[in-house]
Amino acid sequence: MLTLTCCRRRIAGARAADAELYGGVTLAPRESFVTPEAVCVYSDCGIGGMSRKFHALYRKHLINPRFADKPRPVVINSWESMYFDFDEQKLKSFIVGAAGLGIDTVVLDDGWFGRRDRDDSSLGDWTVDARKLPDGLKPVIDCCKANGMKFGIWFEPEAISPDSELYRAHPEFALATRGRTGVQMRNQFVLDFSRKDVVDFIYEAMRKILSEYDISYVKWDMNRPLSDVDDAKKYIGYVKGVYSLYERITATFPHILIEGCCSGGGRFDPAILYYSPMIWSSDDSDAHERTKIQYGLSLCYPQQTLSNHVSVCPNHQTGRHTPLATRGAVASLGCLGYELNAASLGADERAQIKAQAEAYKVDAPLILTGELYRLSSPFEDGAFCEQVTAADGSAAYVVYVGGLGQCNMPVRKLRLCGLDADARYSIAERDGAVYGGAELMYGGIRPKISGDFGAEILHITRVADGGA
Repeated sequence: MLTLTCCRRRIAGARAADAELYGGVTLAPRESFVTPEAVCVYSDCGIGGMSRKFHALYRKHLINPRFADKPRPVVINSWESMYFDFDEQKLKSFIVGAAGLGIDTVVLDDGWFGRRDRDDSSLGDWTVDARKLPDGLKPVIDCCKANGMKFGIWFEPEAISPDSELYRAHPEFALATRGRTGVQMRNQFVLDFSRKDVVDFIYEAMRKILSEYDISYVKWDMNRPLSDVDDAKKYIGYVKGVYSLYERITATFPHILIEGCCSGGGRFDPAILYYSPMIWSSDDSDAHERTKIQYGLSLCYPQQTLSNHVSVCPNHQTGRHTPLATRGAVASLGCLGYELNAASLGADERAQIKAQAEAYKVDAPLILTGELYRLSSPFEDGAFCEQVTAADGSAAYVVYVGGLGQCNMPVRKLRLCGLDADARYSIAERDGAVYGGAELMYGGIRPKISGDFGAEILHITRVADGGA
């Protein structure tokens, strides 16, 4: 954080209006301006050491203690299953289909409010669409409860559609550069959260929904960058307005877990983790693409902040087919969820998903709080491997994902990290075979995969002295 105090009214050679328009801040005599804080760490152990320091810093000092190092629910989200095309009966079928799979929370995504049949209307009108849900959300929530699951809901609080009741009543609420019409992107404007009356209005709209219904989870979206901010103070005022809304919502509803989202991680600033301890990693849910996305995010952000979902194949974004086991393995390296309609799955897929969810809940304490090592970069040769190790070196969880299958593939060895060189470890997926810690770290172990985008998960456990 840096505090600047000006002793002159303007910088020589620059007009105040120009300085403000292009991002500068003009200070009056003795006026102070406090910049946003920055986060820096030092590591003498390379990029990996830097990452682990960032992870520890965020877990211990930024993420709200109510949620830091706590289990995350396994969720299923309605978006890729139905998009805007749903009603009460479709939602109930969706919920019943997810029952018995180890899913904890059903999240109703975009389309439940206003007259939201497409992405060009109703943002800002946070009232239940009576055409789709004539009896409100209660029958849907009751269906969740009857099937042993909780209920979550989607908001995009910072956006406003030109075709909305809110915009027709308050066009001045939309962010706009002085003397110009606001820029539309994604069929929407951004609300001017530097204004307290705008924040107050959205807070009250959200409060009504969250007070009326039994909601335990909110997916909080923001799908476009700011394009109509005409000075730096306004930009900072906008961000402070966003934080103030988060503060009021989390203070009023402290039990609600918020999953942040911004068209794939754009709201992934460290400070927001206090309010939103997990963030949707990307709208690209393809498992192969996700290895790159998650690898990049892991440079600074710990596993417990990454929201990762298993989606259907062919994938809706890339059209790619990847094995369900691979999709589950990649998604397990964070907060596991599903982006598919379980009601349409076959018996084998249902069995796999149930097994994934059950195994994840056993592994999650290590996955979400362990120390992360990146063993293979998907940016270099297409293969991805990450290892999460207990701080005391007693256990490790390893996910390896190959790229396209090749004839006469070169021999690959995974050299593990963070283990006790003098200890002995068993690997469940190798029939409990025992290896020395030094052997695993310096000699390595060969992954066993086949086909395109094959994956393997390894559970590594230190054995007691004298073990086999």
